[in-house]
Amino acid sequence: MKKLWVLIFIFLILTSCTRQKPYSYHQEDFPNLLDITHTPDNMNDDSKFFFTDRGAWFGFALPCLKEKLPEVLYSGPFIISKRKWLGESIKLVLSDDKGLLPAPKDENIKYLPGRLNRSYMADGVKVESNLIFISESTALLSVRIKNTGDEKRLLSSVLEQKMFTKSLECDILKNGIIVSFSQLSENIYEQFDKNINIKTDSSGFQVKSGKPFLVKSRQSVYITFTITIAAREKWENEQNLIADALKNPEKYLKRNKKLWNKYIGKTLGSLSEERKQKYRDVAVKSLMTLMVNYRAPYKDLVHGGFFPSVMINYFDGFWAWDSWKHSAAMAGIEPDMAKEQIRAMFDYQTKEGMVPDAIYTDKRLNNKRDTKPPLAGWAVWRIYEEEGDQKFLKEMYGKLVLYHNWWYKFRDHDQDGLCEYGSTDGTLTAAKWESGMDDAVRFDKTKMLRNGPSSWSMDQESVCLNSFLYAEKEYLSKIAGVLHILKDQRKWDKEADELKIKIRKFMFDPNSGYFYDTSIDNTSLIKVMGSEGWAPLWAFAATKKQAESVKKIMADTLKFFTYIPLPTVAADGEQFMSGYWRGPVWLDQVYFGVSGLRKYGYKAFADSIFDAVINNCDGLAQDGTIRENYDPRNGKGLKVHYFSWSAASILLMYW
Repeated sequence: MKKLWVLIFIFLILTSCTRQKPYSYHQEDFPNLLDITHTPDNMNDDSKFFFTDRGAWFGFALPCLKEKLPEVLYSGPFIISKRKWLGESIKLVLSDDKGLLPAPKDENIKYLPGRLNRSYMADGVKVESNLIFISESTALLSVRIKNTGDEKRLLSSVLEQKMFTKSLECDILKNGIIVSFSQLSENIYEQFDKNINIKTDSSGFQVKSGKPFLVKSRQSVYITFTITIAAREKWENEQNLIADALKNPEKYLKRNKKLWNKYIGKTLGSLSEERKQKYRDVAVKSLMTLMVNYRAPYKDLVHGGFFPSVMINYFDGFWAWDSWKHSAAMAGIEPDMAKEQIRAMFDYQTKEGMVPDAIYTDKRLNNKRDTKPPLAGWAVWRIYEEEGDQKFLKEMYGKLVLYHNWWYKFRDHDQDGLCEYGSTDGTLTAAKWESGMDDAVRFDKTKMLRNGPSSWSMDQESVCLNSFLYAEKEYLSKIAGVLHILKDQRKWDKEADELKIKIRKFMFDPNSGYFYDTSIDNTSLIKVMGSEGWAPLWAFAATKKQAESVKKIMADTLKFFTYIPLPTVAADGEQFMSGYWRGPVWLDQVYFGVSGLRKYGYKAFADSIFDAVINNCDGLAQDGTIRENYDPRNGKGLKVHYFSWSAASILLMYW
């Protein structure tokens, strides 16, 4: 019997060894998915992108090698809050007893997920630098200098930081420097791992090695320094972290690699190898786009969150329905960031329950003229599905209920249980913003109705709004169930059933086979075929027959199955491609369509839409950026680069 167990044990060992292990991807597998090479010409040259991480409010770029600046390691820093390049470049010059080392060869620059990497050879010396963020305030730059020859080398280094501004003031620290600017409320603190000599002038400073350093044959030495941009108290609180990073740079490089390998692993998920191979670069590019747009708490932004895009100065805050989409995607990658984004918006919830449209570092600028479509419950439930955090559900439930009920108190003009988009100032402009579809064709003839003090509604009930409210009731029911609030759960289920009947009855036209907005009295439909028409499929509010009819229209090449499928208005409409939300493909709307189709069993058709998006959106599957929207006729990217909710929508569809 004992021998039998030994044989079984050996068999299990052998079979486990021969079983194919799942292939995993790493940080190094995704070099230069995004182009961040940029040598700025002046302080305001923000025409190109940059790298940042961990929510930092500053970043760096890789140098343009074509411009013959081989000693330049990185461009920067770029200050996000001011949208200015304070630093022009960080430059390293090496010399030996014969003088300056000759011009570098075999130059290689890489933007890896979460890390900048620069390497070159100069007269038998290999220089490799890595720049990572170790906190929201501090970046670590570690330069490894390796002697590849057979003889020992005695080298000296000069690290030069050039600034654009002439208004800097420098104070010397022990092995470091404090740089202050009139344009920036925070200081720049740079600290070094070795004894150094510092020389400053009006355009920057030079850091020379205190004495030449010996590099033995085939051995390496490190030059390591940190760059912190923060108020003094924050910098002082990070001294232990900074000291450890200067002493053990490899430790932090390994941590960076481990963290980003985890993010990449979660992004690519447990899908088939075929699907990973097909979409992996786009998925990781989406991850990188989201992460570089994440901002840590700052001033009146009490919690962290995602900018729509750091490329544009008017996107320097958090928007409500952007936030719900960002959180829904990040739930599967970094739930803590997803929670922060949710909390950031609810920090400014009014006592009545409204969540502002947009919030900024200066709360006086917050847009309270309108809110955005109600998708917060969906995002909160997505976070719970990924992490199972009941405490977070309990924290958010009361706020979600207050927000949900607000719609029926302030945006249901005739109290018939079907809500309208509206505004607090009575303007149609703000009401259109509330829909998220600012200039949609369906609003061309809309008028405003007064509900009460600081409360106005459109004179039409929108199918997307009521579909989202139906979905919110379903998610509130699920949350109440987890929290054992059974009375609430029954209430939400009853309300959801009632609303679903109204959507099916009043918002679907059996003749054209599509969902539309309806007049306030439900006597006529606003027959503009737009992306809002498949919202009931995403919410799972349509009948099977209605979904089949909508699916046929979505598959019509003259309407929605264009070169890039699912434009925001049908391609055969008179107003097609006449404005911002009047035709261009927005990837969040594609997500709602793809997700809705999958819920009703149309998986193959949904996959064909996703394939067309990935393959036909200009540059998406190549080295291009993720854009705000796209031209459905030719795939051309439109508007803003590095757009967060487009990245989030790609990930949600990919999963």
